[in-house]
Amino acid sequence: DITARTPDGVWLAVEADGPTHFRRPDRGLMGPTQYRNRALAVRGYVVISVPYYEWDDIQHIDGLKQQYIKNKINAALHQAAAKGPEQQQLQLHEGPPQQHGRQVSSDSHITIANNTNVGRFSSSSSCSI
Repeated sequence: DITARTPDGVWLAVEADGPTHFRRPDRGLMGPTQYRNRALAVRGYVVISVPYYEWDDIQHIDGLKQQYIKNKINAALHQAAAKGPEQQQLQLHEGPPQQHGRQVSSDSHITIANNTNVGRFSSSSSCSI
């Protein structure tokens, strides 16, 4: 739904996953969503899933949405950094990955569907608010 590139060259794909992305009752990812995540990863993206049920839990708590997204981004960046050199090459490349959504430059604010300001990427490859 949203793509961004960190100053270190890591491409992020933030996916807002509604109820149709999950099986019931175990909330496991549906096959097409798993395929989407794998396809984005192969194209060089670090995929960040925002499940509807987690987002709904924090919907009415001031300031928590920004912290939630920041934590998700930081966790994904740490996980990508922990991968071996062979897998990191899938994550980092010179040109932009194929675009599937709105691209946000590394020095822009990320905006979610309701135009909520989420944060700005810093040089340390984390999202700062």
